[in-house]
Amino acid sequence: MRRFLNPERLWTAADGPDEDRIKPHVLWLPHDQLQVLAYFARLREVLAPYQDFITPVAEPDLHMTIQKIDPRDGDGRRLDAERLLHAAPVLQKALSRVAPISIEIGPPRASASAHRCVAGGRTAPALRGRPGRTRRRRTDPAQGRQLVATFATQTDRNRAELGRAHLDAIFVHNPEHTTLPPDALHVVLREAFAVLEAEAAAGHIGAYGIATWHGFIEHLFTVEILDRLATEAAGSAAHHLRVIQLPVSLVLDIALAQALDHDGPIAEAAAHGWSVHASAPLHGGELPGLATPELAALLRSGLSTAQACLLAAASCPGVSKVLLSASTAAHWDAARAALAEPPIPADALRKVLDVLAPHQPC
Repeated sequence: MRRFLNPERLWTAADGPDEDRIKPHVLWLPHDQLQVLAYFARLREVLAPYQDFITPVAEPDLHMTIQKIDPRDGDGRRLDAERLLHAAPVLQKALSRVAPISIEIGPPRASASAHRCVAGGRTAPALRGRPGRTRRRRTDPAQGRQLVATFATQTDRNRAELGRAHLDAIFVHNPEHTTLPPDALHVVLREAFAVLEAEAAAGHIGAYGIATWHGFIEHLFTVEILDRLATEAAGSAAHHLRVIQLPVSLVLDIALAQALDHDGPIAEAAAHGWSVHASAPLHGGELPGLATPELAALLRSGLSTAQACLLAAASCPGVSKVLLSASTAAHWDAARAALAEPPIPADALRKVLDVLAPHQPC
């Protein structure tokens, strides 16, 4: 189906046009490597404020193009195994501030052992962009009014659809998806909270909260800011903002790692007595296919991979509820059985996160 067209080894489909010719290459697909996906999940969170000029590759499209090692350098000198081994620490130093990725460098022969080094630490560095190149958020009063106006009718619609006169809780979903800067977003949230306080006073809802993916990570708000906005909306500290929802898993593990250190939004919400709902505990159903039986055994012996990963999210200190979905009754029963297990100790969770985290430089 593919034919080489010229000495430069460009190829295309047999009937393809010449302009489609490309150099042959080999792709490395990391979708079965939990450590790699966890790193890129953290990287996407770090880059989230810069979406106007950087778009991280979607998880299904992650790959590495592996290029061959030329037998000679630019001066025509032959590259032998010794020179390749010396190149490893140079690359390690050059990449140490870029990405915590394992690098292997060695002779271009399968029979020869490669020299392995690791570049980078656990956390991704802050992006150093040019002034004025951060994500643009503009004050748009009309956008804020539209956001608040929906709460005046949405609660009634939800109660009608569910056939209930009273809802336990209602969430303001993903306020970070607006283009409002933080100060303007806070004004809108306070106005939305005022509407929801009125709904609570009327007996329509018991509580309200924020459901977010990146709001805390992007520093658009904190638990303390949300508490202050709710207090201002209610006119007292006796407000009804009592729940937050955010992703907690072994892939999106920032909130989990912070909670283990008694820090971050989960610990802060728990200190206020709020309920914390963990979303995407299995990373959209992908985590069981990424984790290994060895990882499951490290978490809790006797559980399946999916059950062990689910229990890890539920064992996060401060998490009070885990959001689940199941495609079959058997999956639901397995999830319930996992959550009936005693929590995984914090020390064991830290050990697992250390195993999954990119290694420190060699």
